[in-house]
Amino acid sequence: MALHPWPIKKLGDVVAGITVGHVGPMTTEYRPSGIPFLRSQNVRRLRIDPEGLCHIGEEFHAKLSKSRLKPGDVVVVRTGEPGTAAVVPGWLEDANCADLVIIRPGNSNPRFIAYFINSATNGKIADVVVGAVQQHFNVGAARELLIPTPCRKIQDGIAEVLGALDDKIELNQRMKRTLEELGSASFSSWFVDFDPVMAKRDGRKLIGVPQWAVEHFPNHFEECELGPIPQGWRVTRVDEAFELNPKRELPRGQIAPYLEMAVLPTTGHSPEGWVRRAAGSGMRFSNGDTLMARITPCLENGKTAFVDVLEAGEVGWGSTEYIVIRSRLAMPLVPSYLLARSDDFRAFAIQGMTGSSGRQRVGADVLGSYKLPLPSDPRLLEAFGTFVEPFLNMARANSTESRTLVELRDALLGPLLSGELTIKAAEQAVGAVL
Repeated sequence: MALHPWPIKKLGDVVAGITVGHVGPMTTEYRPSGIPFLRSQNVRRLRIDPEGLCHIGEEFHAKLSKSRLKPGDVVVVRTGEPGTAAVVPGWLEDANCADLVIIRPGNSNPRFIAYFINSATNGKIADVVVGAVQQHFNVGAARELLIPTPCRKIQDGIAEVLGALDDKIELNQRMKRTLEELGSASFSSWFVDFDPVMAKRDGRKLIGVPQWAVEHFPNHFEECELGPIPQGWRVTRVDEAFELNPKRELPRGQIAPYLEMAVLPTTGHSPEGWVRRAAGSGMRFSNGDTLMARITPCLENGKTAFVDVLEAGEVGWGSTEYIVIRSRLAMPLVPSYLLARSDDFRAFAIQGMTGSSGRQRVGADVLGSYKLPLPSDPRLLEAFGTFVEPFLNMARANSTESRTLVELRDALLGPLLSGELTIKAAEQAVGAVL
């Protein structure tokens, strides 16, 4: 076996310190705003996910001195996906955390440490996790973890070349969130707040909506069971405007794209991962379908996706615990997704859940009874599709590029950490795609 080019040492001997985040009940300490409080669900591979970030008060933060975080710390998930590591970013200048391993890098490059720990997740980490029922990665295991120790210059070089990929991935994530927010804001503006109608009524020019689209709106309101709605619009049940759980042909046993509930996104329309497996019982879907979780806590957490990555005519399948929604022929496809993301519709779905505690779910018949105002003129719906579909198309392009960058980063990671690949060679590979 070839010798490693760099000394191998225990992680506890090369960093300034290793400790653990707060362990104990927290619900009563959460606040609407305040000190950011990281939990394991916020720690993704090599990045911090702000979605669902909790906050605590200053007084409780002061009590948790051991688990206070600062930019440059490395946080590692202990349970669930033990070994998943990320560097605390600069925007979390003062933060705290729950049950996470906290590594203070000292003279080591924090990104280098995070890259190594993530690269060891499926190998060395698995050898040191403890617990018979729920395995976890503890402080003792972290201290004993063996890590290659090149000089700081080489650590910085590895972190820089891989970090260029991660920085672009993070930029894509931010752009994707912005594009999704534009789509959702447009749906609310056109079909909930009726901004174009009010602008026309008041003789104002509406910023952010093209004039050719505004022309399709009336300039007055009329009363209905939902309150004031644009003149000439109609109140429509969801099951009249959208198909719920439409029929899709996919024989049992046929290999097809599979989407499990775990990867259904809480924000954004693109699932984090697909696999191919033999079809069994479960929902069927195709491009243009919206998938909306119907069971607690997935519904409350916002797990929803818009399918736009399958091959033409391909059918996928997945969990029985989400409802498939599709716009009917007279409508563009995107509104089904934006409806499923809208606050009022989600609140209605959550209120309509039934079942025993912890296993509550909402039925398609309940969702179908939701009422919303829609224009009678199909040209307005077509205009909305023309206006908003580019947002999701660009978001999809960002997701596709990010998946390619992740694959390249993971392909470079092992050879760089083992010394088999030079930093210069890795820079050339990265430069070819950035």
